[in-house]
Amino acid sequence: MPMIRKFKGNITAINGAKDSLFIACPSYEERSVAVVKQLSANYVADRAVLFTSVEYCDKGKFPSHLQQITQALKTVCSAGLTTLKFYIDRPIESMVEFEKLFFQWHEASRILNVTVDVSTFPRQELIVLLRVLESLPDSPIIRLFYTEPGEYGTETAGGWLTRGVKSVRTIPGFGGIQQPGKKKLLVMFLGHEDERAAITWKRHQPETTITIFPDPNYRKELNGIVERTHQLLFTKLASAKIHPPVSARGIHEAQNAVLELWEEYRKTHFLVVAPLGTKLQTLGVYRAAKLKSDIQITYAVPSVYNFNAYSEGVGTMWEITWKEA
Repeated sequence: MPMIRKFKGNITAINGAKDSLFIACPSYEERSVAVVKQLSANYVADRAVLFTSVEYCDKGKFPSHLQQITQALKTVCSAGLTTLKFYIDRPIESMVEFEKLFFQWHEASRILNVTVDVSTFPRQELIVLLRVLESLPDSPIIRLFYTEPGEYGTETAGGWLTRGVKSVRTIPGFGGIQQPGKKKLLVMFLGHEDERAAITWKRHQPETTITIFPDPNYRKELNGIVERTHQLLFTKLASAKIHPPVSARGIHEAQNAVLELWEEYRKTHFLVVAPLGTKLQTLGVYRAAKLKSDIQITYAVPSVYNFNAYSEGVGTMWEITWKEA
């Protein structure tokens, strides 16, 4: 099971010498540069890979953050830095390219350990990336870092994170199994985005809906935001069942919640999970779906991200020992 701990100080290589691979996803959010700023003076990696969004690479503070991250990694990577561009509604192309490179690099010089800054990866890309990293027969040690924002845009009156939905789709590799005769159960981890949740529910039209709120939240200032955000949705979902809350930082708790619901409903329903909550909860959803291949993970691709005010500042940083030797 992954181990998570609050992280302070300088980041060193996993084995004390060097990492085989460092991966990040630059963003317009300030927290996207937090991990590289904490790399120790003697941190070394063979290679680094940056996933960059085609739609947002010139928006807000993205160009400045990309430059900072690139400069920091060029000084620590002995075999170079690779940038892979992705479209927010087309994750497959960049991941196929990464998978090809990943296996080539592994054949040339075995990849022993990987550090990933997951802070600003879109959930869809993150889930597919983790599946690729774990696909090697002798998969490497994997360490994740996650940096919380200092403040979400939704903490300010009128603030928002995303608007509209381009599409609601199954995350590649997590289509689940919809057996004839079984009803659909939609499990929704809720966050600060009302349209994404409402349109996800409308797209699936499940026979049963179960919602999961985050509690405790990252910070007390976030208390009540999720409940207020989804008031309109709940006027339409009078019959929705509310699951006991799962911690915003609850990787294990999210995994266990999904597996418990799978066990309870598997004879009558097929499970579809919408990870609209926190990134750490999403990691738990991924682990549950890996264990039970008939679980589907659904993802609503936003039309627009609030690149000017999605978040401000840098909050707590977490180190997650995802996969040990």
